[in-house]
Amino acid sequence: MVNSLFSRLSREKERLATVFLATLAFGLIAHGYGFLNFTVSHDSMNEFWLFQQMGYYSGTAAQWKIALGRFLSPVYQLLFRGETVAPWFSGMLALCWIALAAWGTAALFDIRERWLLIFTCGIFTVNLSVTALTASYLHDLDADMFAVLAAVLAALFWKRGTWHQLLTIPLLVVTLGIYQSMLSVYISLVIFLCILRLIQADQAKSVFLDGLRAIGLMAAGGIVYFLLSKVVCSLLGLDLTTQENGIANMLTGSNGILSLLTATFLSWVTLFITEAPRVNFLFHALLFLAALVLLFLLFSIKELPTPNKLLIALLLVLLPLGMNVSAFLNNGEVHLLMLYAAWLVYLLLLLLCRRVAKPGMTVFCCILIGLILFSNVRFSNELYTRKDQERQATLSLMTRVTQQLEQTEGYIPGQTEVAILGTSDFQSHPGYRQTYETVGAVFPSPISTEDFYGAYFSTVLQTPIRLCDSTRREELKAQAADLPAFPDKGCTAWIDGTLVLKLS
Repeated sequence: MVNSLFSRLSREKERLATVFLATLAFGLIAHGYGFLNFTVSHDSMNEFWLFQQMGYYSGTAAQWKIALGRFLSPVYQLLFRGETVAPWFSGMLALCWIALAAWGTAALFDIRERWLLIFTCGIFTVNLSVTALTASYLHDLDADMFAVLAAVLAALFWKRGTWHQLLTIPLLVVTLGIYQSMLSVYISLVIFLCILRLIQADQAKSVFLDGLRAIGLMAAGGIVYFLLSKVVCSLLGLDLTTQENGIANMLTGSNGILSLLTATFLSWVTLFITEAPRVNFLFHALLFLAALVLLFLLFSIKELPTPNKLLIALLLVLLPLGMNVSAFLNNGEVHLLMLYAAWLVYLLLLLLCRRVAKPGMTVFCCILIGLILFSNVRFSNELYTRKDQERQATLSLMTRVTQQLEQTEGYIPGQTEVAILGTSDFQSHPGYRQTYETVGAVFPSPISTEDFYGAYFSTVLQTPIRLCDSTRREELKAQAADLPAFPDKGCTAWIDGTLVLKLS
């Protein structure tokens, strides 16, 4: 078995070398600034320590993940990364998992052409979901990319069939247990492979049955995952939270099936129309036209049986649902992090070009996708630079705030109860206006809300402070309404034994 593995690796060395070098190059060019600077902000700051108390949840970051149904995320972090966020190491781990996922995808579709391998790596690495993770959710970046890898491997084992397909179930449990939305990667790749097999004139019945087998394996994985989630929460004395996009929200809303389907398809379409950077809309519009031409060429193949064409049409209609299944299951609510699989539509276009298009059409699609990747690289670096500027400005501000507290008579660091009201009033810079539309980056400071002050003092300032809870803080806001804002000398006041500082 070992000799067989080394023999396979020897045959794969050229493809492996291309994939790892391309992923590393794309990753460093697009995200290197985020990996090499301490720009942790928003949730990545609030969950910097795996076992720290959180501002918006009465428990630790690990407990928060488990309550969301991501019970394997803390396990992954302890095994691979440790208890803290390490930007460079997390980034390198993420690129490693992305490279392996791209390699697995190449094996799934038998991609050996160097140009297509490079584009596959670019699509997996330089998309806006990875950018948003790096900018504001760095604590989840490498774990989520490991979930992508598990989803790709699940599709590979499904394709192999025989007893190997049973490995699909634990791999999907890993995917769901780290980040549920990455299940869409598995669904998308299965649909891609079914479409390509139908184009090759495989029997529609055989492809349909294999698709049902993929659904059955996914259902088995989902059941095992859900049961494990309940067991883990029960053992730890936790409840599945209804906040954010946890599994407790699954299909709990009052929206009907038709409404959910509409929201799912619309959010998938609008991703390519409205998501910043806005210049990508032009490229996506041209890609959409190219896709129509490809579909025309595909359905014009006379040798292709009619059942195959009908099944291809059905799969194409279902593709947005598969790529955005999180929106359907989460009452129509979805954000950029949950839409990683949607970017794989570029890969499908290139795979269709390889099958049915003439060289001119393939070059046209490659140019457009190349322009999108270039636009994403530029946007990523703009966002990371903005985050770094805000990091430094916030550090300067909070140093002065800390000094103001410490100079107040009677204040004892770590013992006196403190209420900081409001957050920094930094103005959004017009040069970065589109970056503020990215999920997690809407706030002009690492301190997104008042719930993040505890994380900032412990992670960045490393200064002891005893902050009041949110209920007490809301009570004090009404009593401190007439206080002037910092840096006015009267911005602090003692109210019922609590030192109040009004920041904004």
